[in-house]
Amino acid sequence: MVRASIRVLVLATTMLTGIAASSAGELPRRGVLGVKLSGAGGIVKVEEVMNPALGALKPGDQIVAVDGKPVATTAEVIGALGRRREGDLVPLGLKRGGEAVQMDARLMAAPVPAVDGRAMELGEVTLPSGIRVRTQLARPNSDKLTRDGKAPAMMMLQGIPCITNDTFASTIGPIGRLYKTLNDAGFAIYLVEKPGTGDSEGEDCRTGGFDIEVEAFRAAAQELAKLPGIDASRLFGVGISMGAIQVPLIANDAGFKGIVTWGGAVSPFYDYLMATFRRRFVLQNMPAGETEPLLRVWRKVLAAAFVDRLDRAAIAARMPDDLKVFEDSAGSLDEVGGRSLRFAQECDDAPVTAGWQAYRGELLALHGEFDWVSEAYDDALSAYIVNANNPGKAAFETVPGLDHTMTAHATLADSFPNLMKGAQSDLFEKRAAAWLIEKAAL
Repeated sequence: MVRASIRVLVLATTMLTGIAASSAGELPRRGVLGVKLSGAGGIVKVEEVMNPALGALKPGDQIVAVDGKPVATTAEVIGALGRRREGDLVPLGLKRGGEAVQMDARLMAAPVPAVDGRAMELGEVTLPSGIRVRTQLARPNSDKLTRDGKAPAMMMLQGIPCITNDTFASTIGPIGRLYKTLNDAGFAIYLVEKPGTGDSEGEDCRTGGFDIEVEAFRAAAQELAKLPGIDASRLFGVGISMGAIQVPLIANDAGFKGIVTWGGAVSPFYDYLMATFRRRFVLQNMPAGETEPLLRVWRKVLAAAFVDRLDRAAIAARMPDDLKVFEDSAGSLDEVGGRSLRFAQECDDAPVTAGWQAYRGELLALHGEFDWVSEAYDDALSAYIVNANNPGKAAFETVPGLDHTMTAHATLADSFPNLMKGAQSDLFEKRAAAWLIEKAAL
């Protein structure tokens, strides 16, 4: 049987962890080694050194350990750095020729993210809970949409992975290209790092909750409306995957004039998981005789988690055999979609339908034709809810050929085993940008 990992929910990439809380002063920048690495065959080699504090590190050196932990891939090097700030010292174990070398590497500040080579402004917002999160703002690259000295702004609510927004600060990929297109058209681009990710304070994003993430997005959106040069009457939200679930929860507080979503959900998270994995089992041609018994076990385990609100230990005590069957097929219950069970439980509680019912702006709900991670029904339902209360305010559109990560495939059968591996496509960013520019010009 093909393992049906519950982690494959959204845009996937290498996870970078956040920065622990600091008590005073400006929010510090996350620390990086400042080296270009290559990795193959269990060997991580230094190709180039950009950090002036690492004069003892040479191109050709092999990194074999970070902070005492053996590493064999570039991802393991990044993961071993953990929650570090600029200036922190990290012990490195090196292999230089046939010689073992030890050194303490002083981390440098991560480069400031940029849109098409133009550095973003770094800011911070303090949440009601007291933690600080990093904001990033790209001022418009033209005055085409500026009115009385103020420009429209697009705020991004990203997907579920705990990755820094710096990852998307290039024009490589549909999200980066969307930023560039809007920025050149006259939009300001506004990002906020999730708590426990990038520079932001708080519990490690991977073990943190859903509610604190929504709190961060809400506080940042309200701050955006106050920034000089930003037109508070022309704020727009873009929600991608998990961000499409979160965006209606802050829409009215943010005062969004318009929203674009991609691959979201309106259903409670428990219902979403059951529906999407039933669909995946069918797509992988799993025999019905195996599918139904397995899904009945899933239903029992997930009901204990989402209806009874039990943690993994309590579920293990109540139904150990069922939990083993579940985790053999789906991975650890403590890591749902790469996030904590608490995150998933709080997501299940979120009043997404009520958020869309209360929203009074415009909506473009987009769905990839061959997106098997989310369901077209959910994206269409969000538009239906908005139109029910405000006729003509929402539209649902299917984008031909695209999967959940916006790459293109010839068929659904081709898309299923090749998530993120399809042909590059500009259909998403072109449609989203055209709609946002049109609405900002009104």
